[in-house]
Amino acid sequence: QDICYLDETAYFYCTAQTPRCGVKAFKNKIGALRALLHIVQKLDKLVETADESDKENFASQVNKLHEVSLLQAMEWAKEAWQSVTQDTIANRWRHKGILDEEMYELFESMNYL
Repeated sequence: QDICYLDETAYFYCTAQTPRCGVKAFKNKIGALRALLHIVQKLDKLVETADESDKENFASQVNKLHEVSLLQAMEWAKEAWQSVTQDTIANRWRHKGILDEEMYELFESMNYL
């Protein structure tokens, strides 16, 4: 359920990343930026249509702005996984000790076939 809330997901996304520079690092953050832009656009639309006499409805709509549908969260996860290469996964496994050196060398040699 927590994955459906943009504020918590965006916070995790931003703090879980290691600091990197360059175009690749920027491309990895595009999903989070799109999500933020979507929320800002929804807030702008809500503020434009707000009526002073309907404060309760306005407050409930503002509280729902950070909610993301399960489908949207799944699409973001799919996009994120599609941007991860096999080499990235193998490198992380090697770094964490999931793959030993011999297995890593075997995978690398298979890439050259």
